[in-house]
Amino acid sequence: MGLHLWRGRLFTPEELETGAPVAVIGHKLAAELTAGRPTESAIGTALTCQGQAVRIIGIQESVVGERPYLNVAVPLSKAEALMAMATTPRARTLALNAARVEDVLAIKAKAEAWADRRNPTGARRTRSPLRRPGLIGWSR
Repeated sequence: MGLHLWRGRLFTPEELETGAPVAVIGHKLAAELTAGRPTESAIGTALTCQGQAVRIIGIQESVVGERPYLNVAVPLSKAEALMAMATTPRARTLALNAARVEDVLAIKAKAEAWADRRNPTGARRTRSPLRRPGLIGWSR
């Protein structure tokens, strides 16, 4: 998910490191959550995922074809707690953004460790780097 901010802010380095309970959501989800109020009023409100509240800190730009419940970004270290183990197959691609190119390898290592904890059977990963600087992607 490329985060093109419409309102609010992105994650701070501290929030990324500590796994703070914050989220940047898609425009369509923000519009549904505010139901008749200004869309930007979603900023500062709580969104509950898997029984855990996260505070909305930003809203992405509107995207044609956006699916409302799929555009929620949280710090990677918070993602594991918010995702229930699936009983059915899920999307098999993960995309990550690094604030600086120097951070790419550290974020990649964290993401691989996270994926290995979620899939202890050791299914083979095929990595396919994406073309945007600082963006890591691979498919399982």
